[in-house]
Amino acid sequence: MDVTPEDIPPEQLWQRLQATEAALAEMQLLYETSRRISAAADVDEVIAAYLEHVAVRGRYTCTIVLYEFNAQGERQQVRICGRWSPTDGLSLAQTTIPYSADSLDAPLDAGQTIAFSDVHTDPRGTDALRQLQRESGRPALVFIPLLVGGQRIGLVILSYHEITQWEPSELRPYEVTAAQLAIGLSTRLQQQLLSASGQALAVLQERHRLARELHDSVTQLIFSITLIAQSISPAWRRNAGEGEKRVARLLELSQHALTEMRALLFELRSPEPISTPSDTATNLPGIWLVQRDGLIKALRQHLHNVNRYGPKVTLKADSYQPQPMEREIALYRISQEALHNIVKHAQARQVLIECGQENGHCYLRVRDDGVGFAAASLHHSDLSGGFGLRTMRERAEALGGTVTITTAPNQGTEVQVILP
Repeated sequence: MDVTPEDIPPEQLWQRLQATEAALAEMQLLYETSRRISAAADVDEVIAAYLEHVAVRGRYTCTIVLYEFNAQGERQQVRICGRWSPTDGLSLAQTTIPYSADSLDAPLDAGQTIAFSDVHTDPRGTDALRQLQRESGRPALVFIPLLVGGQRIGLVILSYHEITQWEPSELRPYEVTAAQLAIGLSTRLQQQLLSASGQALAVLQERHRLARELHDSVTQLIFSITLIAQSISPAWRRNAGEGEKRVARLLELSQHALTEMRALLFELRSPEPISTPSDTATNLPGIWLVQRDGLIKALRQHLHNVNRYGPKVTLKADSYQPQPMEREIALYRISQEALHNIVKHAQARQVLIECGQENGHCYLRVRDDGVGFAAASLHHSDLSGGFGLRTMRERAEALGGTVTITTAPNQGTEVQVILP
């Protein structure tokens, strides 16, 4: 027998909603932390970004330490790189102390979080650790390992001036973002080494490319997730069935976002190209859809999702002829970004996307009937210097093309891309 939302007890429905909102908050924290760290230029900026975005949400002193290794890969020094505390704020003053092995190394190397309610009475605490915490006046202590490729490169250390029973819910924001911090730190440390050997330019280009892909593929999904999440409570109050549908859609988009993120992480981990999925694969990243089905079919699938909760979007592609894959991917990403800006800013009801060939050129036009804006503001607002328009232009210019924006207040906006 099918179970409808009306058959589920209100308490259970409310629990589902709370669980969904908690998952959304965690995903938003992961995304925002990733975005802040990806914009950091060096190790100090990565640490500052983490402390200012994650540590400030809690009431604990948060310290980041990194290890210095010898030629054999053994830890030699512990470098205290940065700290945030509720009383003193952010400090990036660095101190180095000798490293000494102890019984905590094995569980930390295995990725376990170690929590001390009171380091002075816990039998796992060493004499040196107790002395350090006695001097700082913070008996409660947590070690969260920073692991990259199976190697522990450092720790996130939480401490508190009172004996504390650490709750998993309080530790989870630090734990779920520790992997992002570790990757960010490892990447910047490797960039420093590559810079010394003359490879900095290639690394920066690759980092910029991945940042652009992250923005184009995941930002739109996160924004859609946020819009739907904001509408769940009002929809549920009106009709439990509609609320249930929106929760299902939220989970679907969350899975899609995770798939996109995994695809980008695969690129970071593997030099091999990603194989195109089979015809039976579902919940595919947009680029895989382009590779498998071509630009027009992939766009139709994307527009199907936009039309469910955004303005009405129509695609006209009668004169379009298939292009080389590099061009189709660029046109798909530019379309995504243009639609994202429309949903976010334009207040549009109708959107028309046209793809085709004319006068020996391939064109893409995205036109909306929204509020528009003064063309002069292109030179002063985030539309000019922001990541979105910049990436659209970069993608077109890399193929020898151009991007033109035509707009006026209350006259809508048209984005036109011409590829020779």
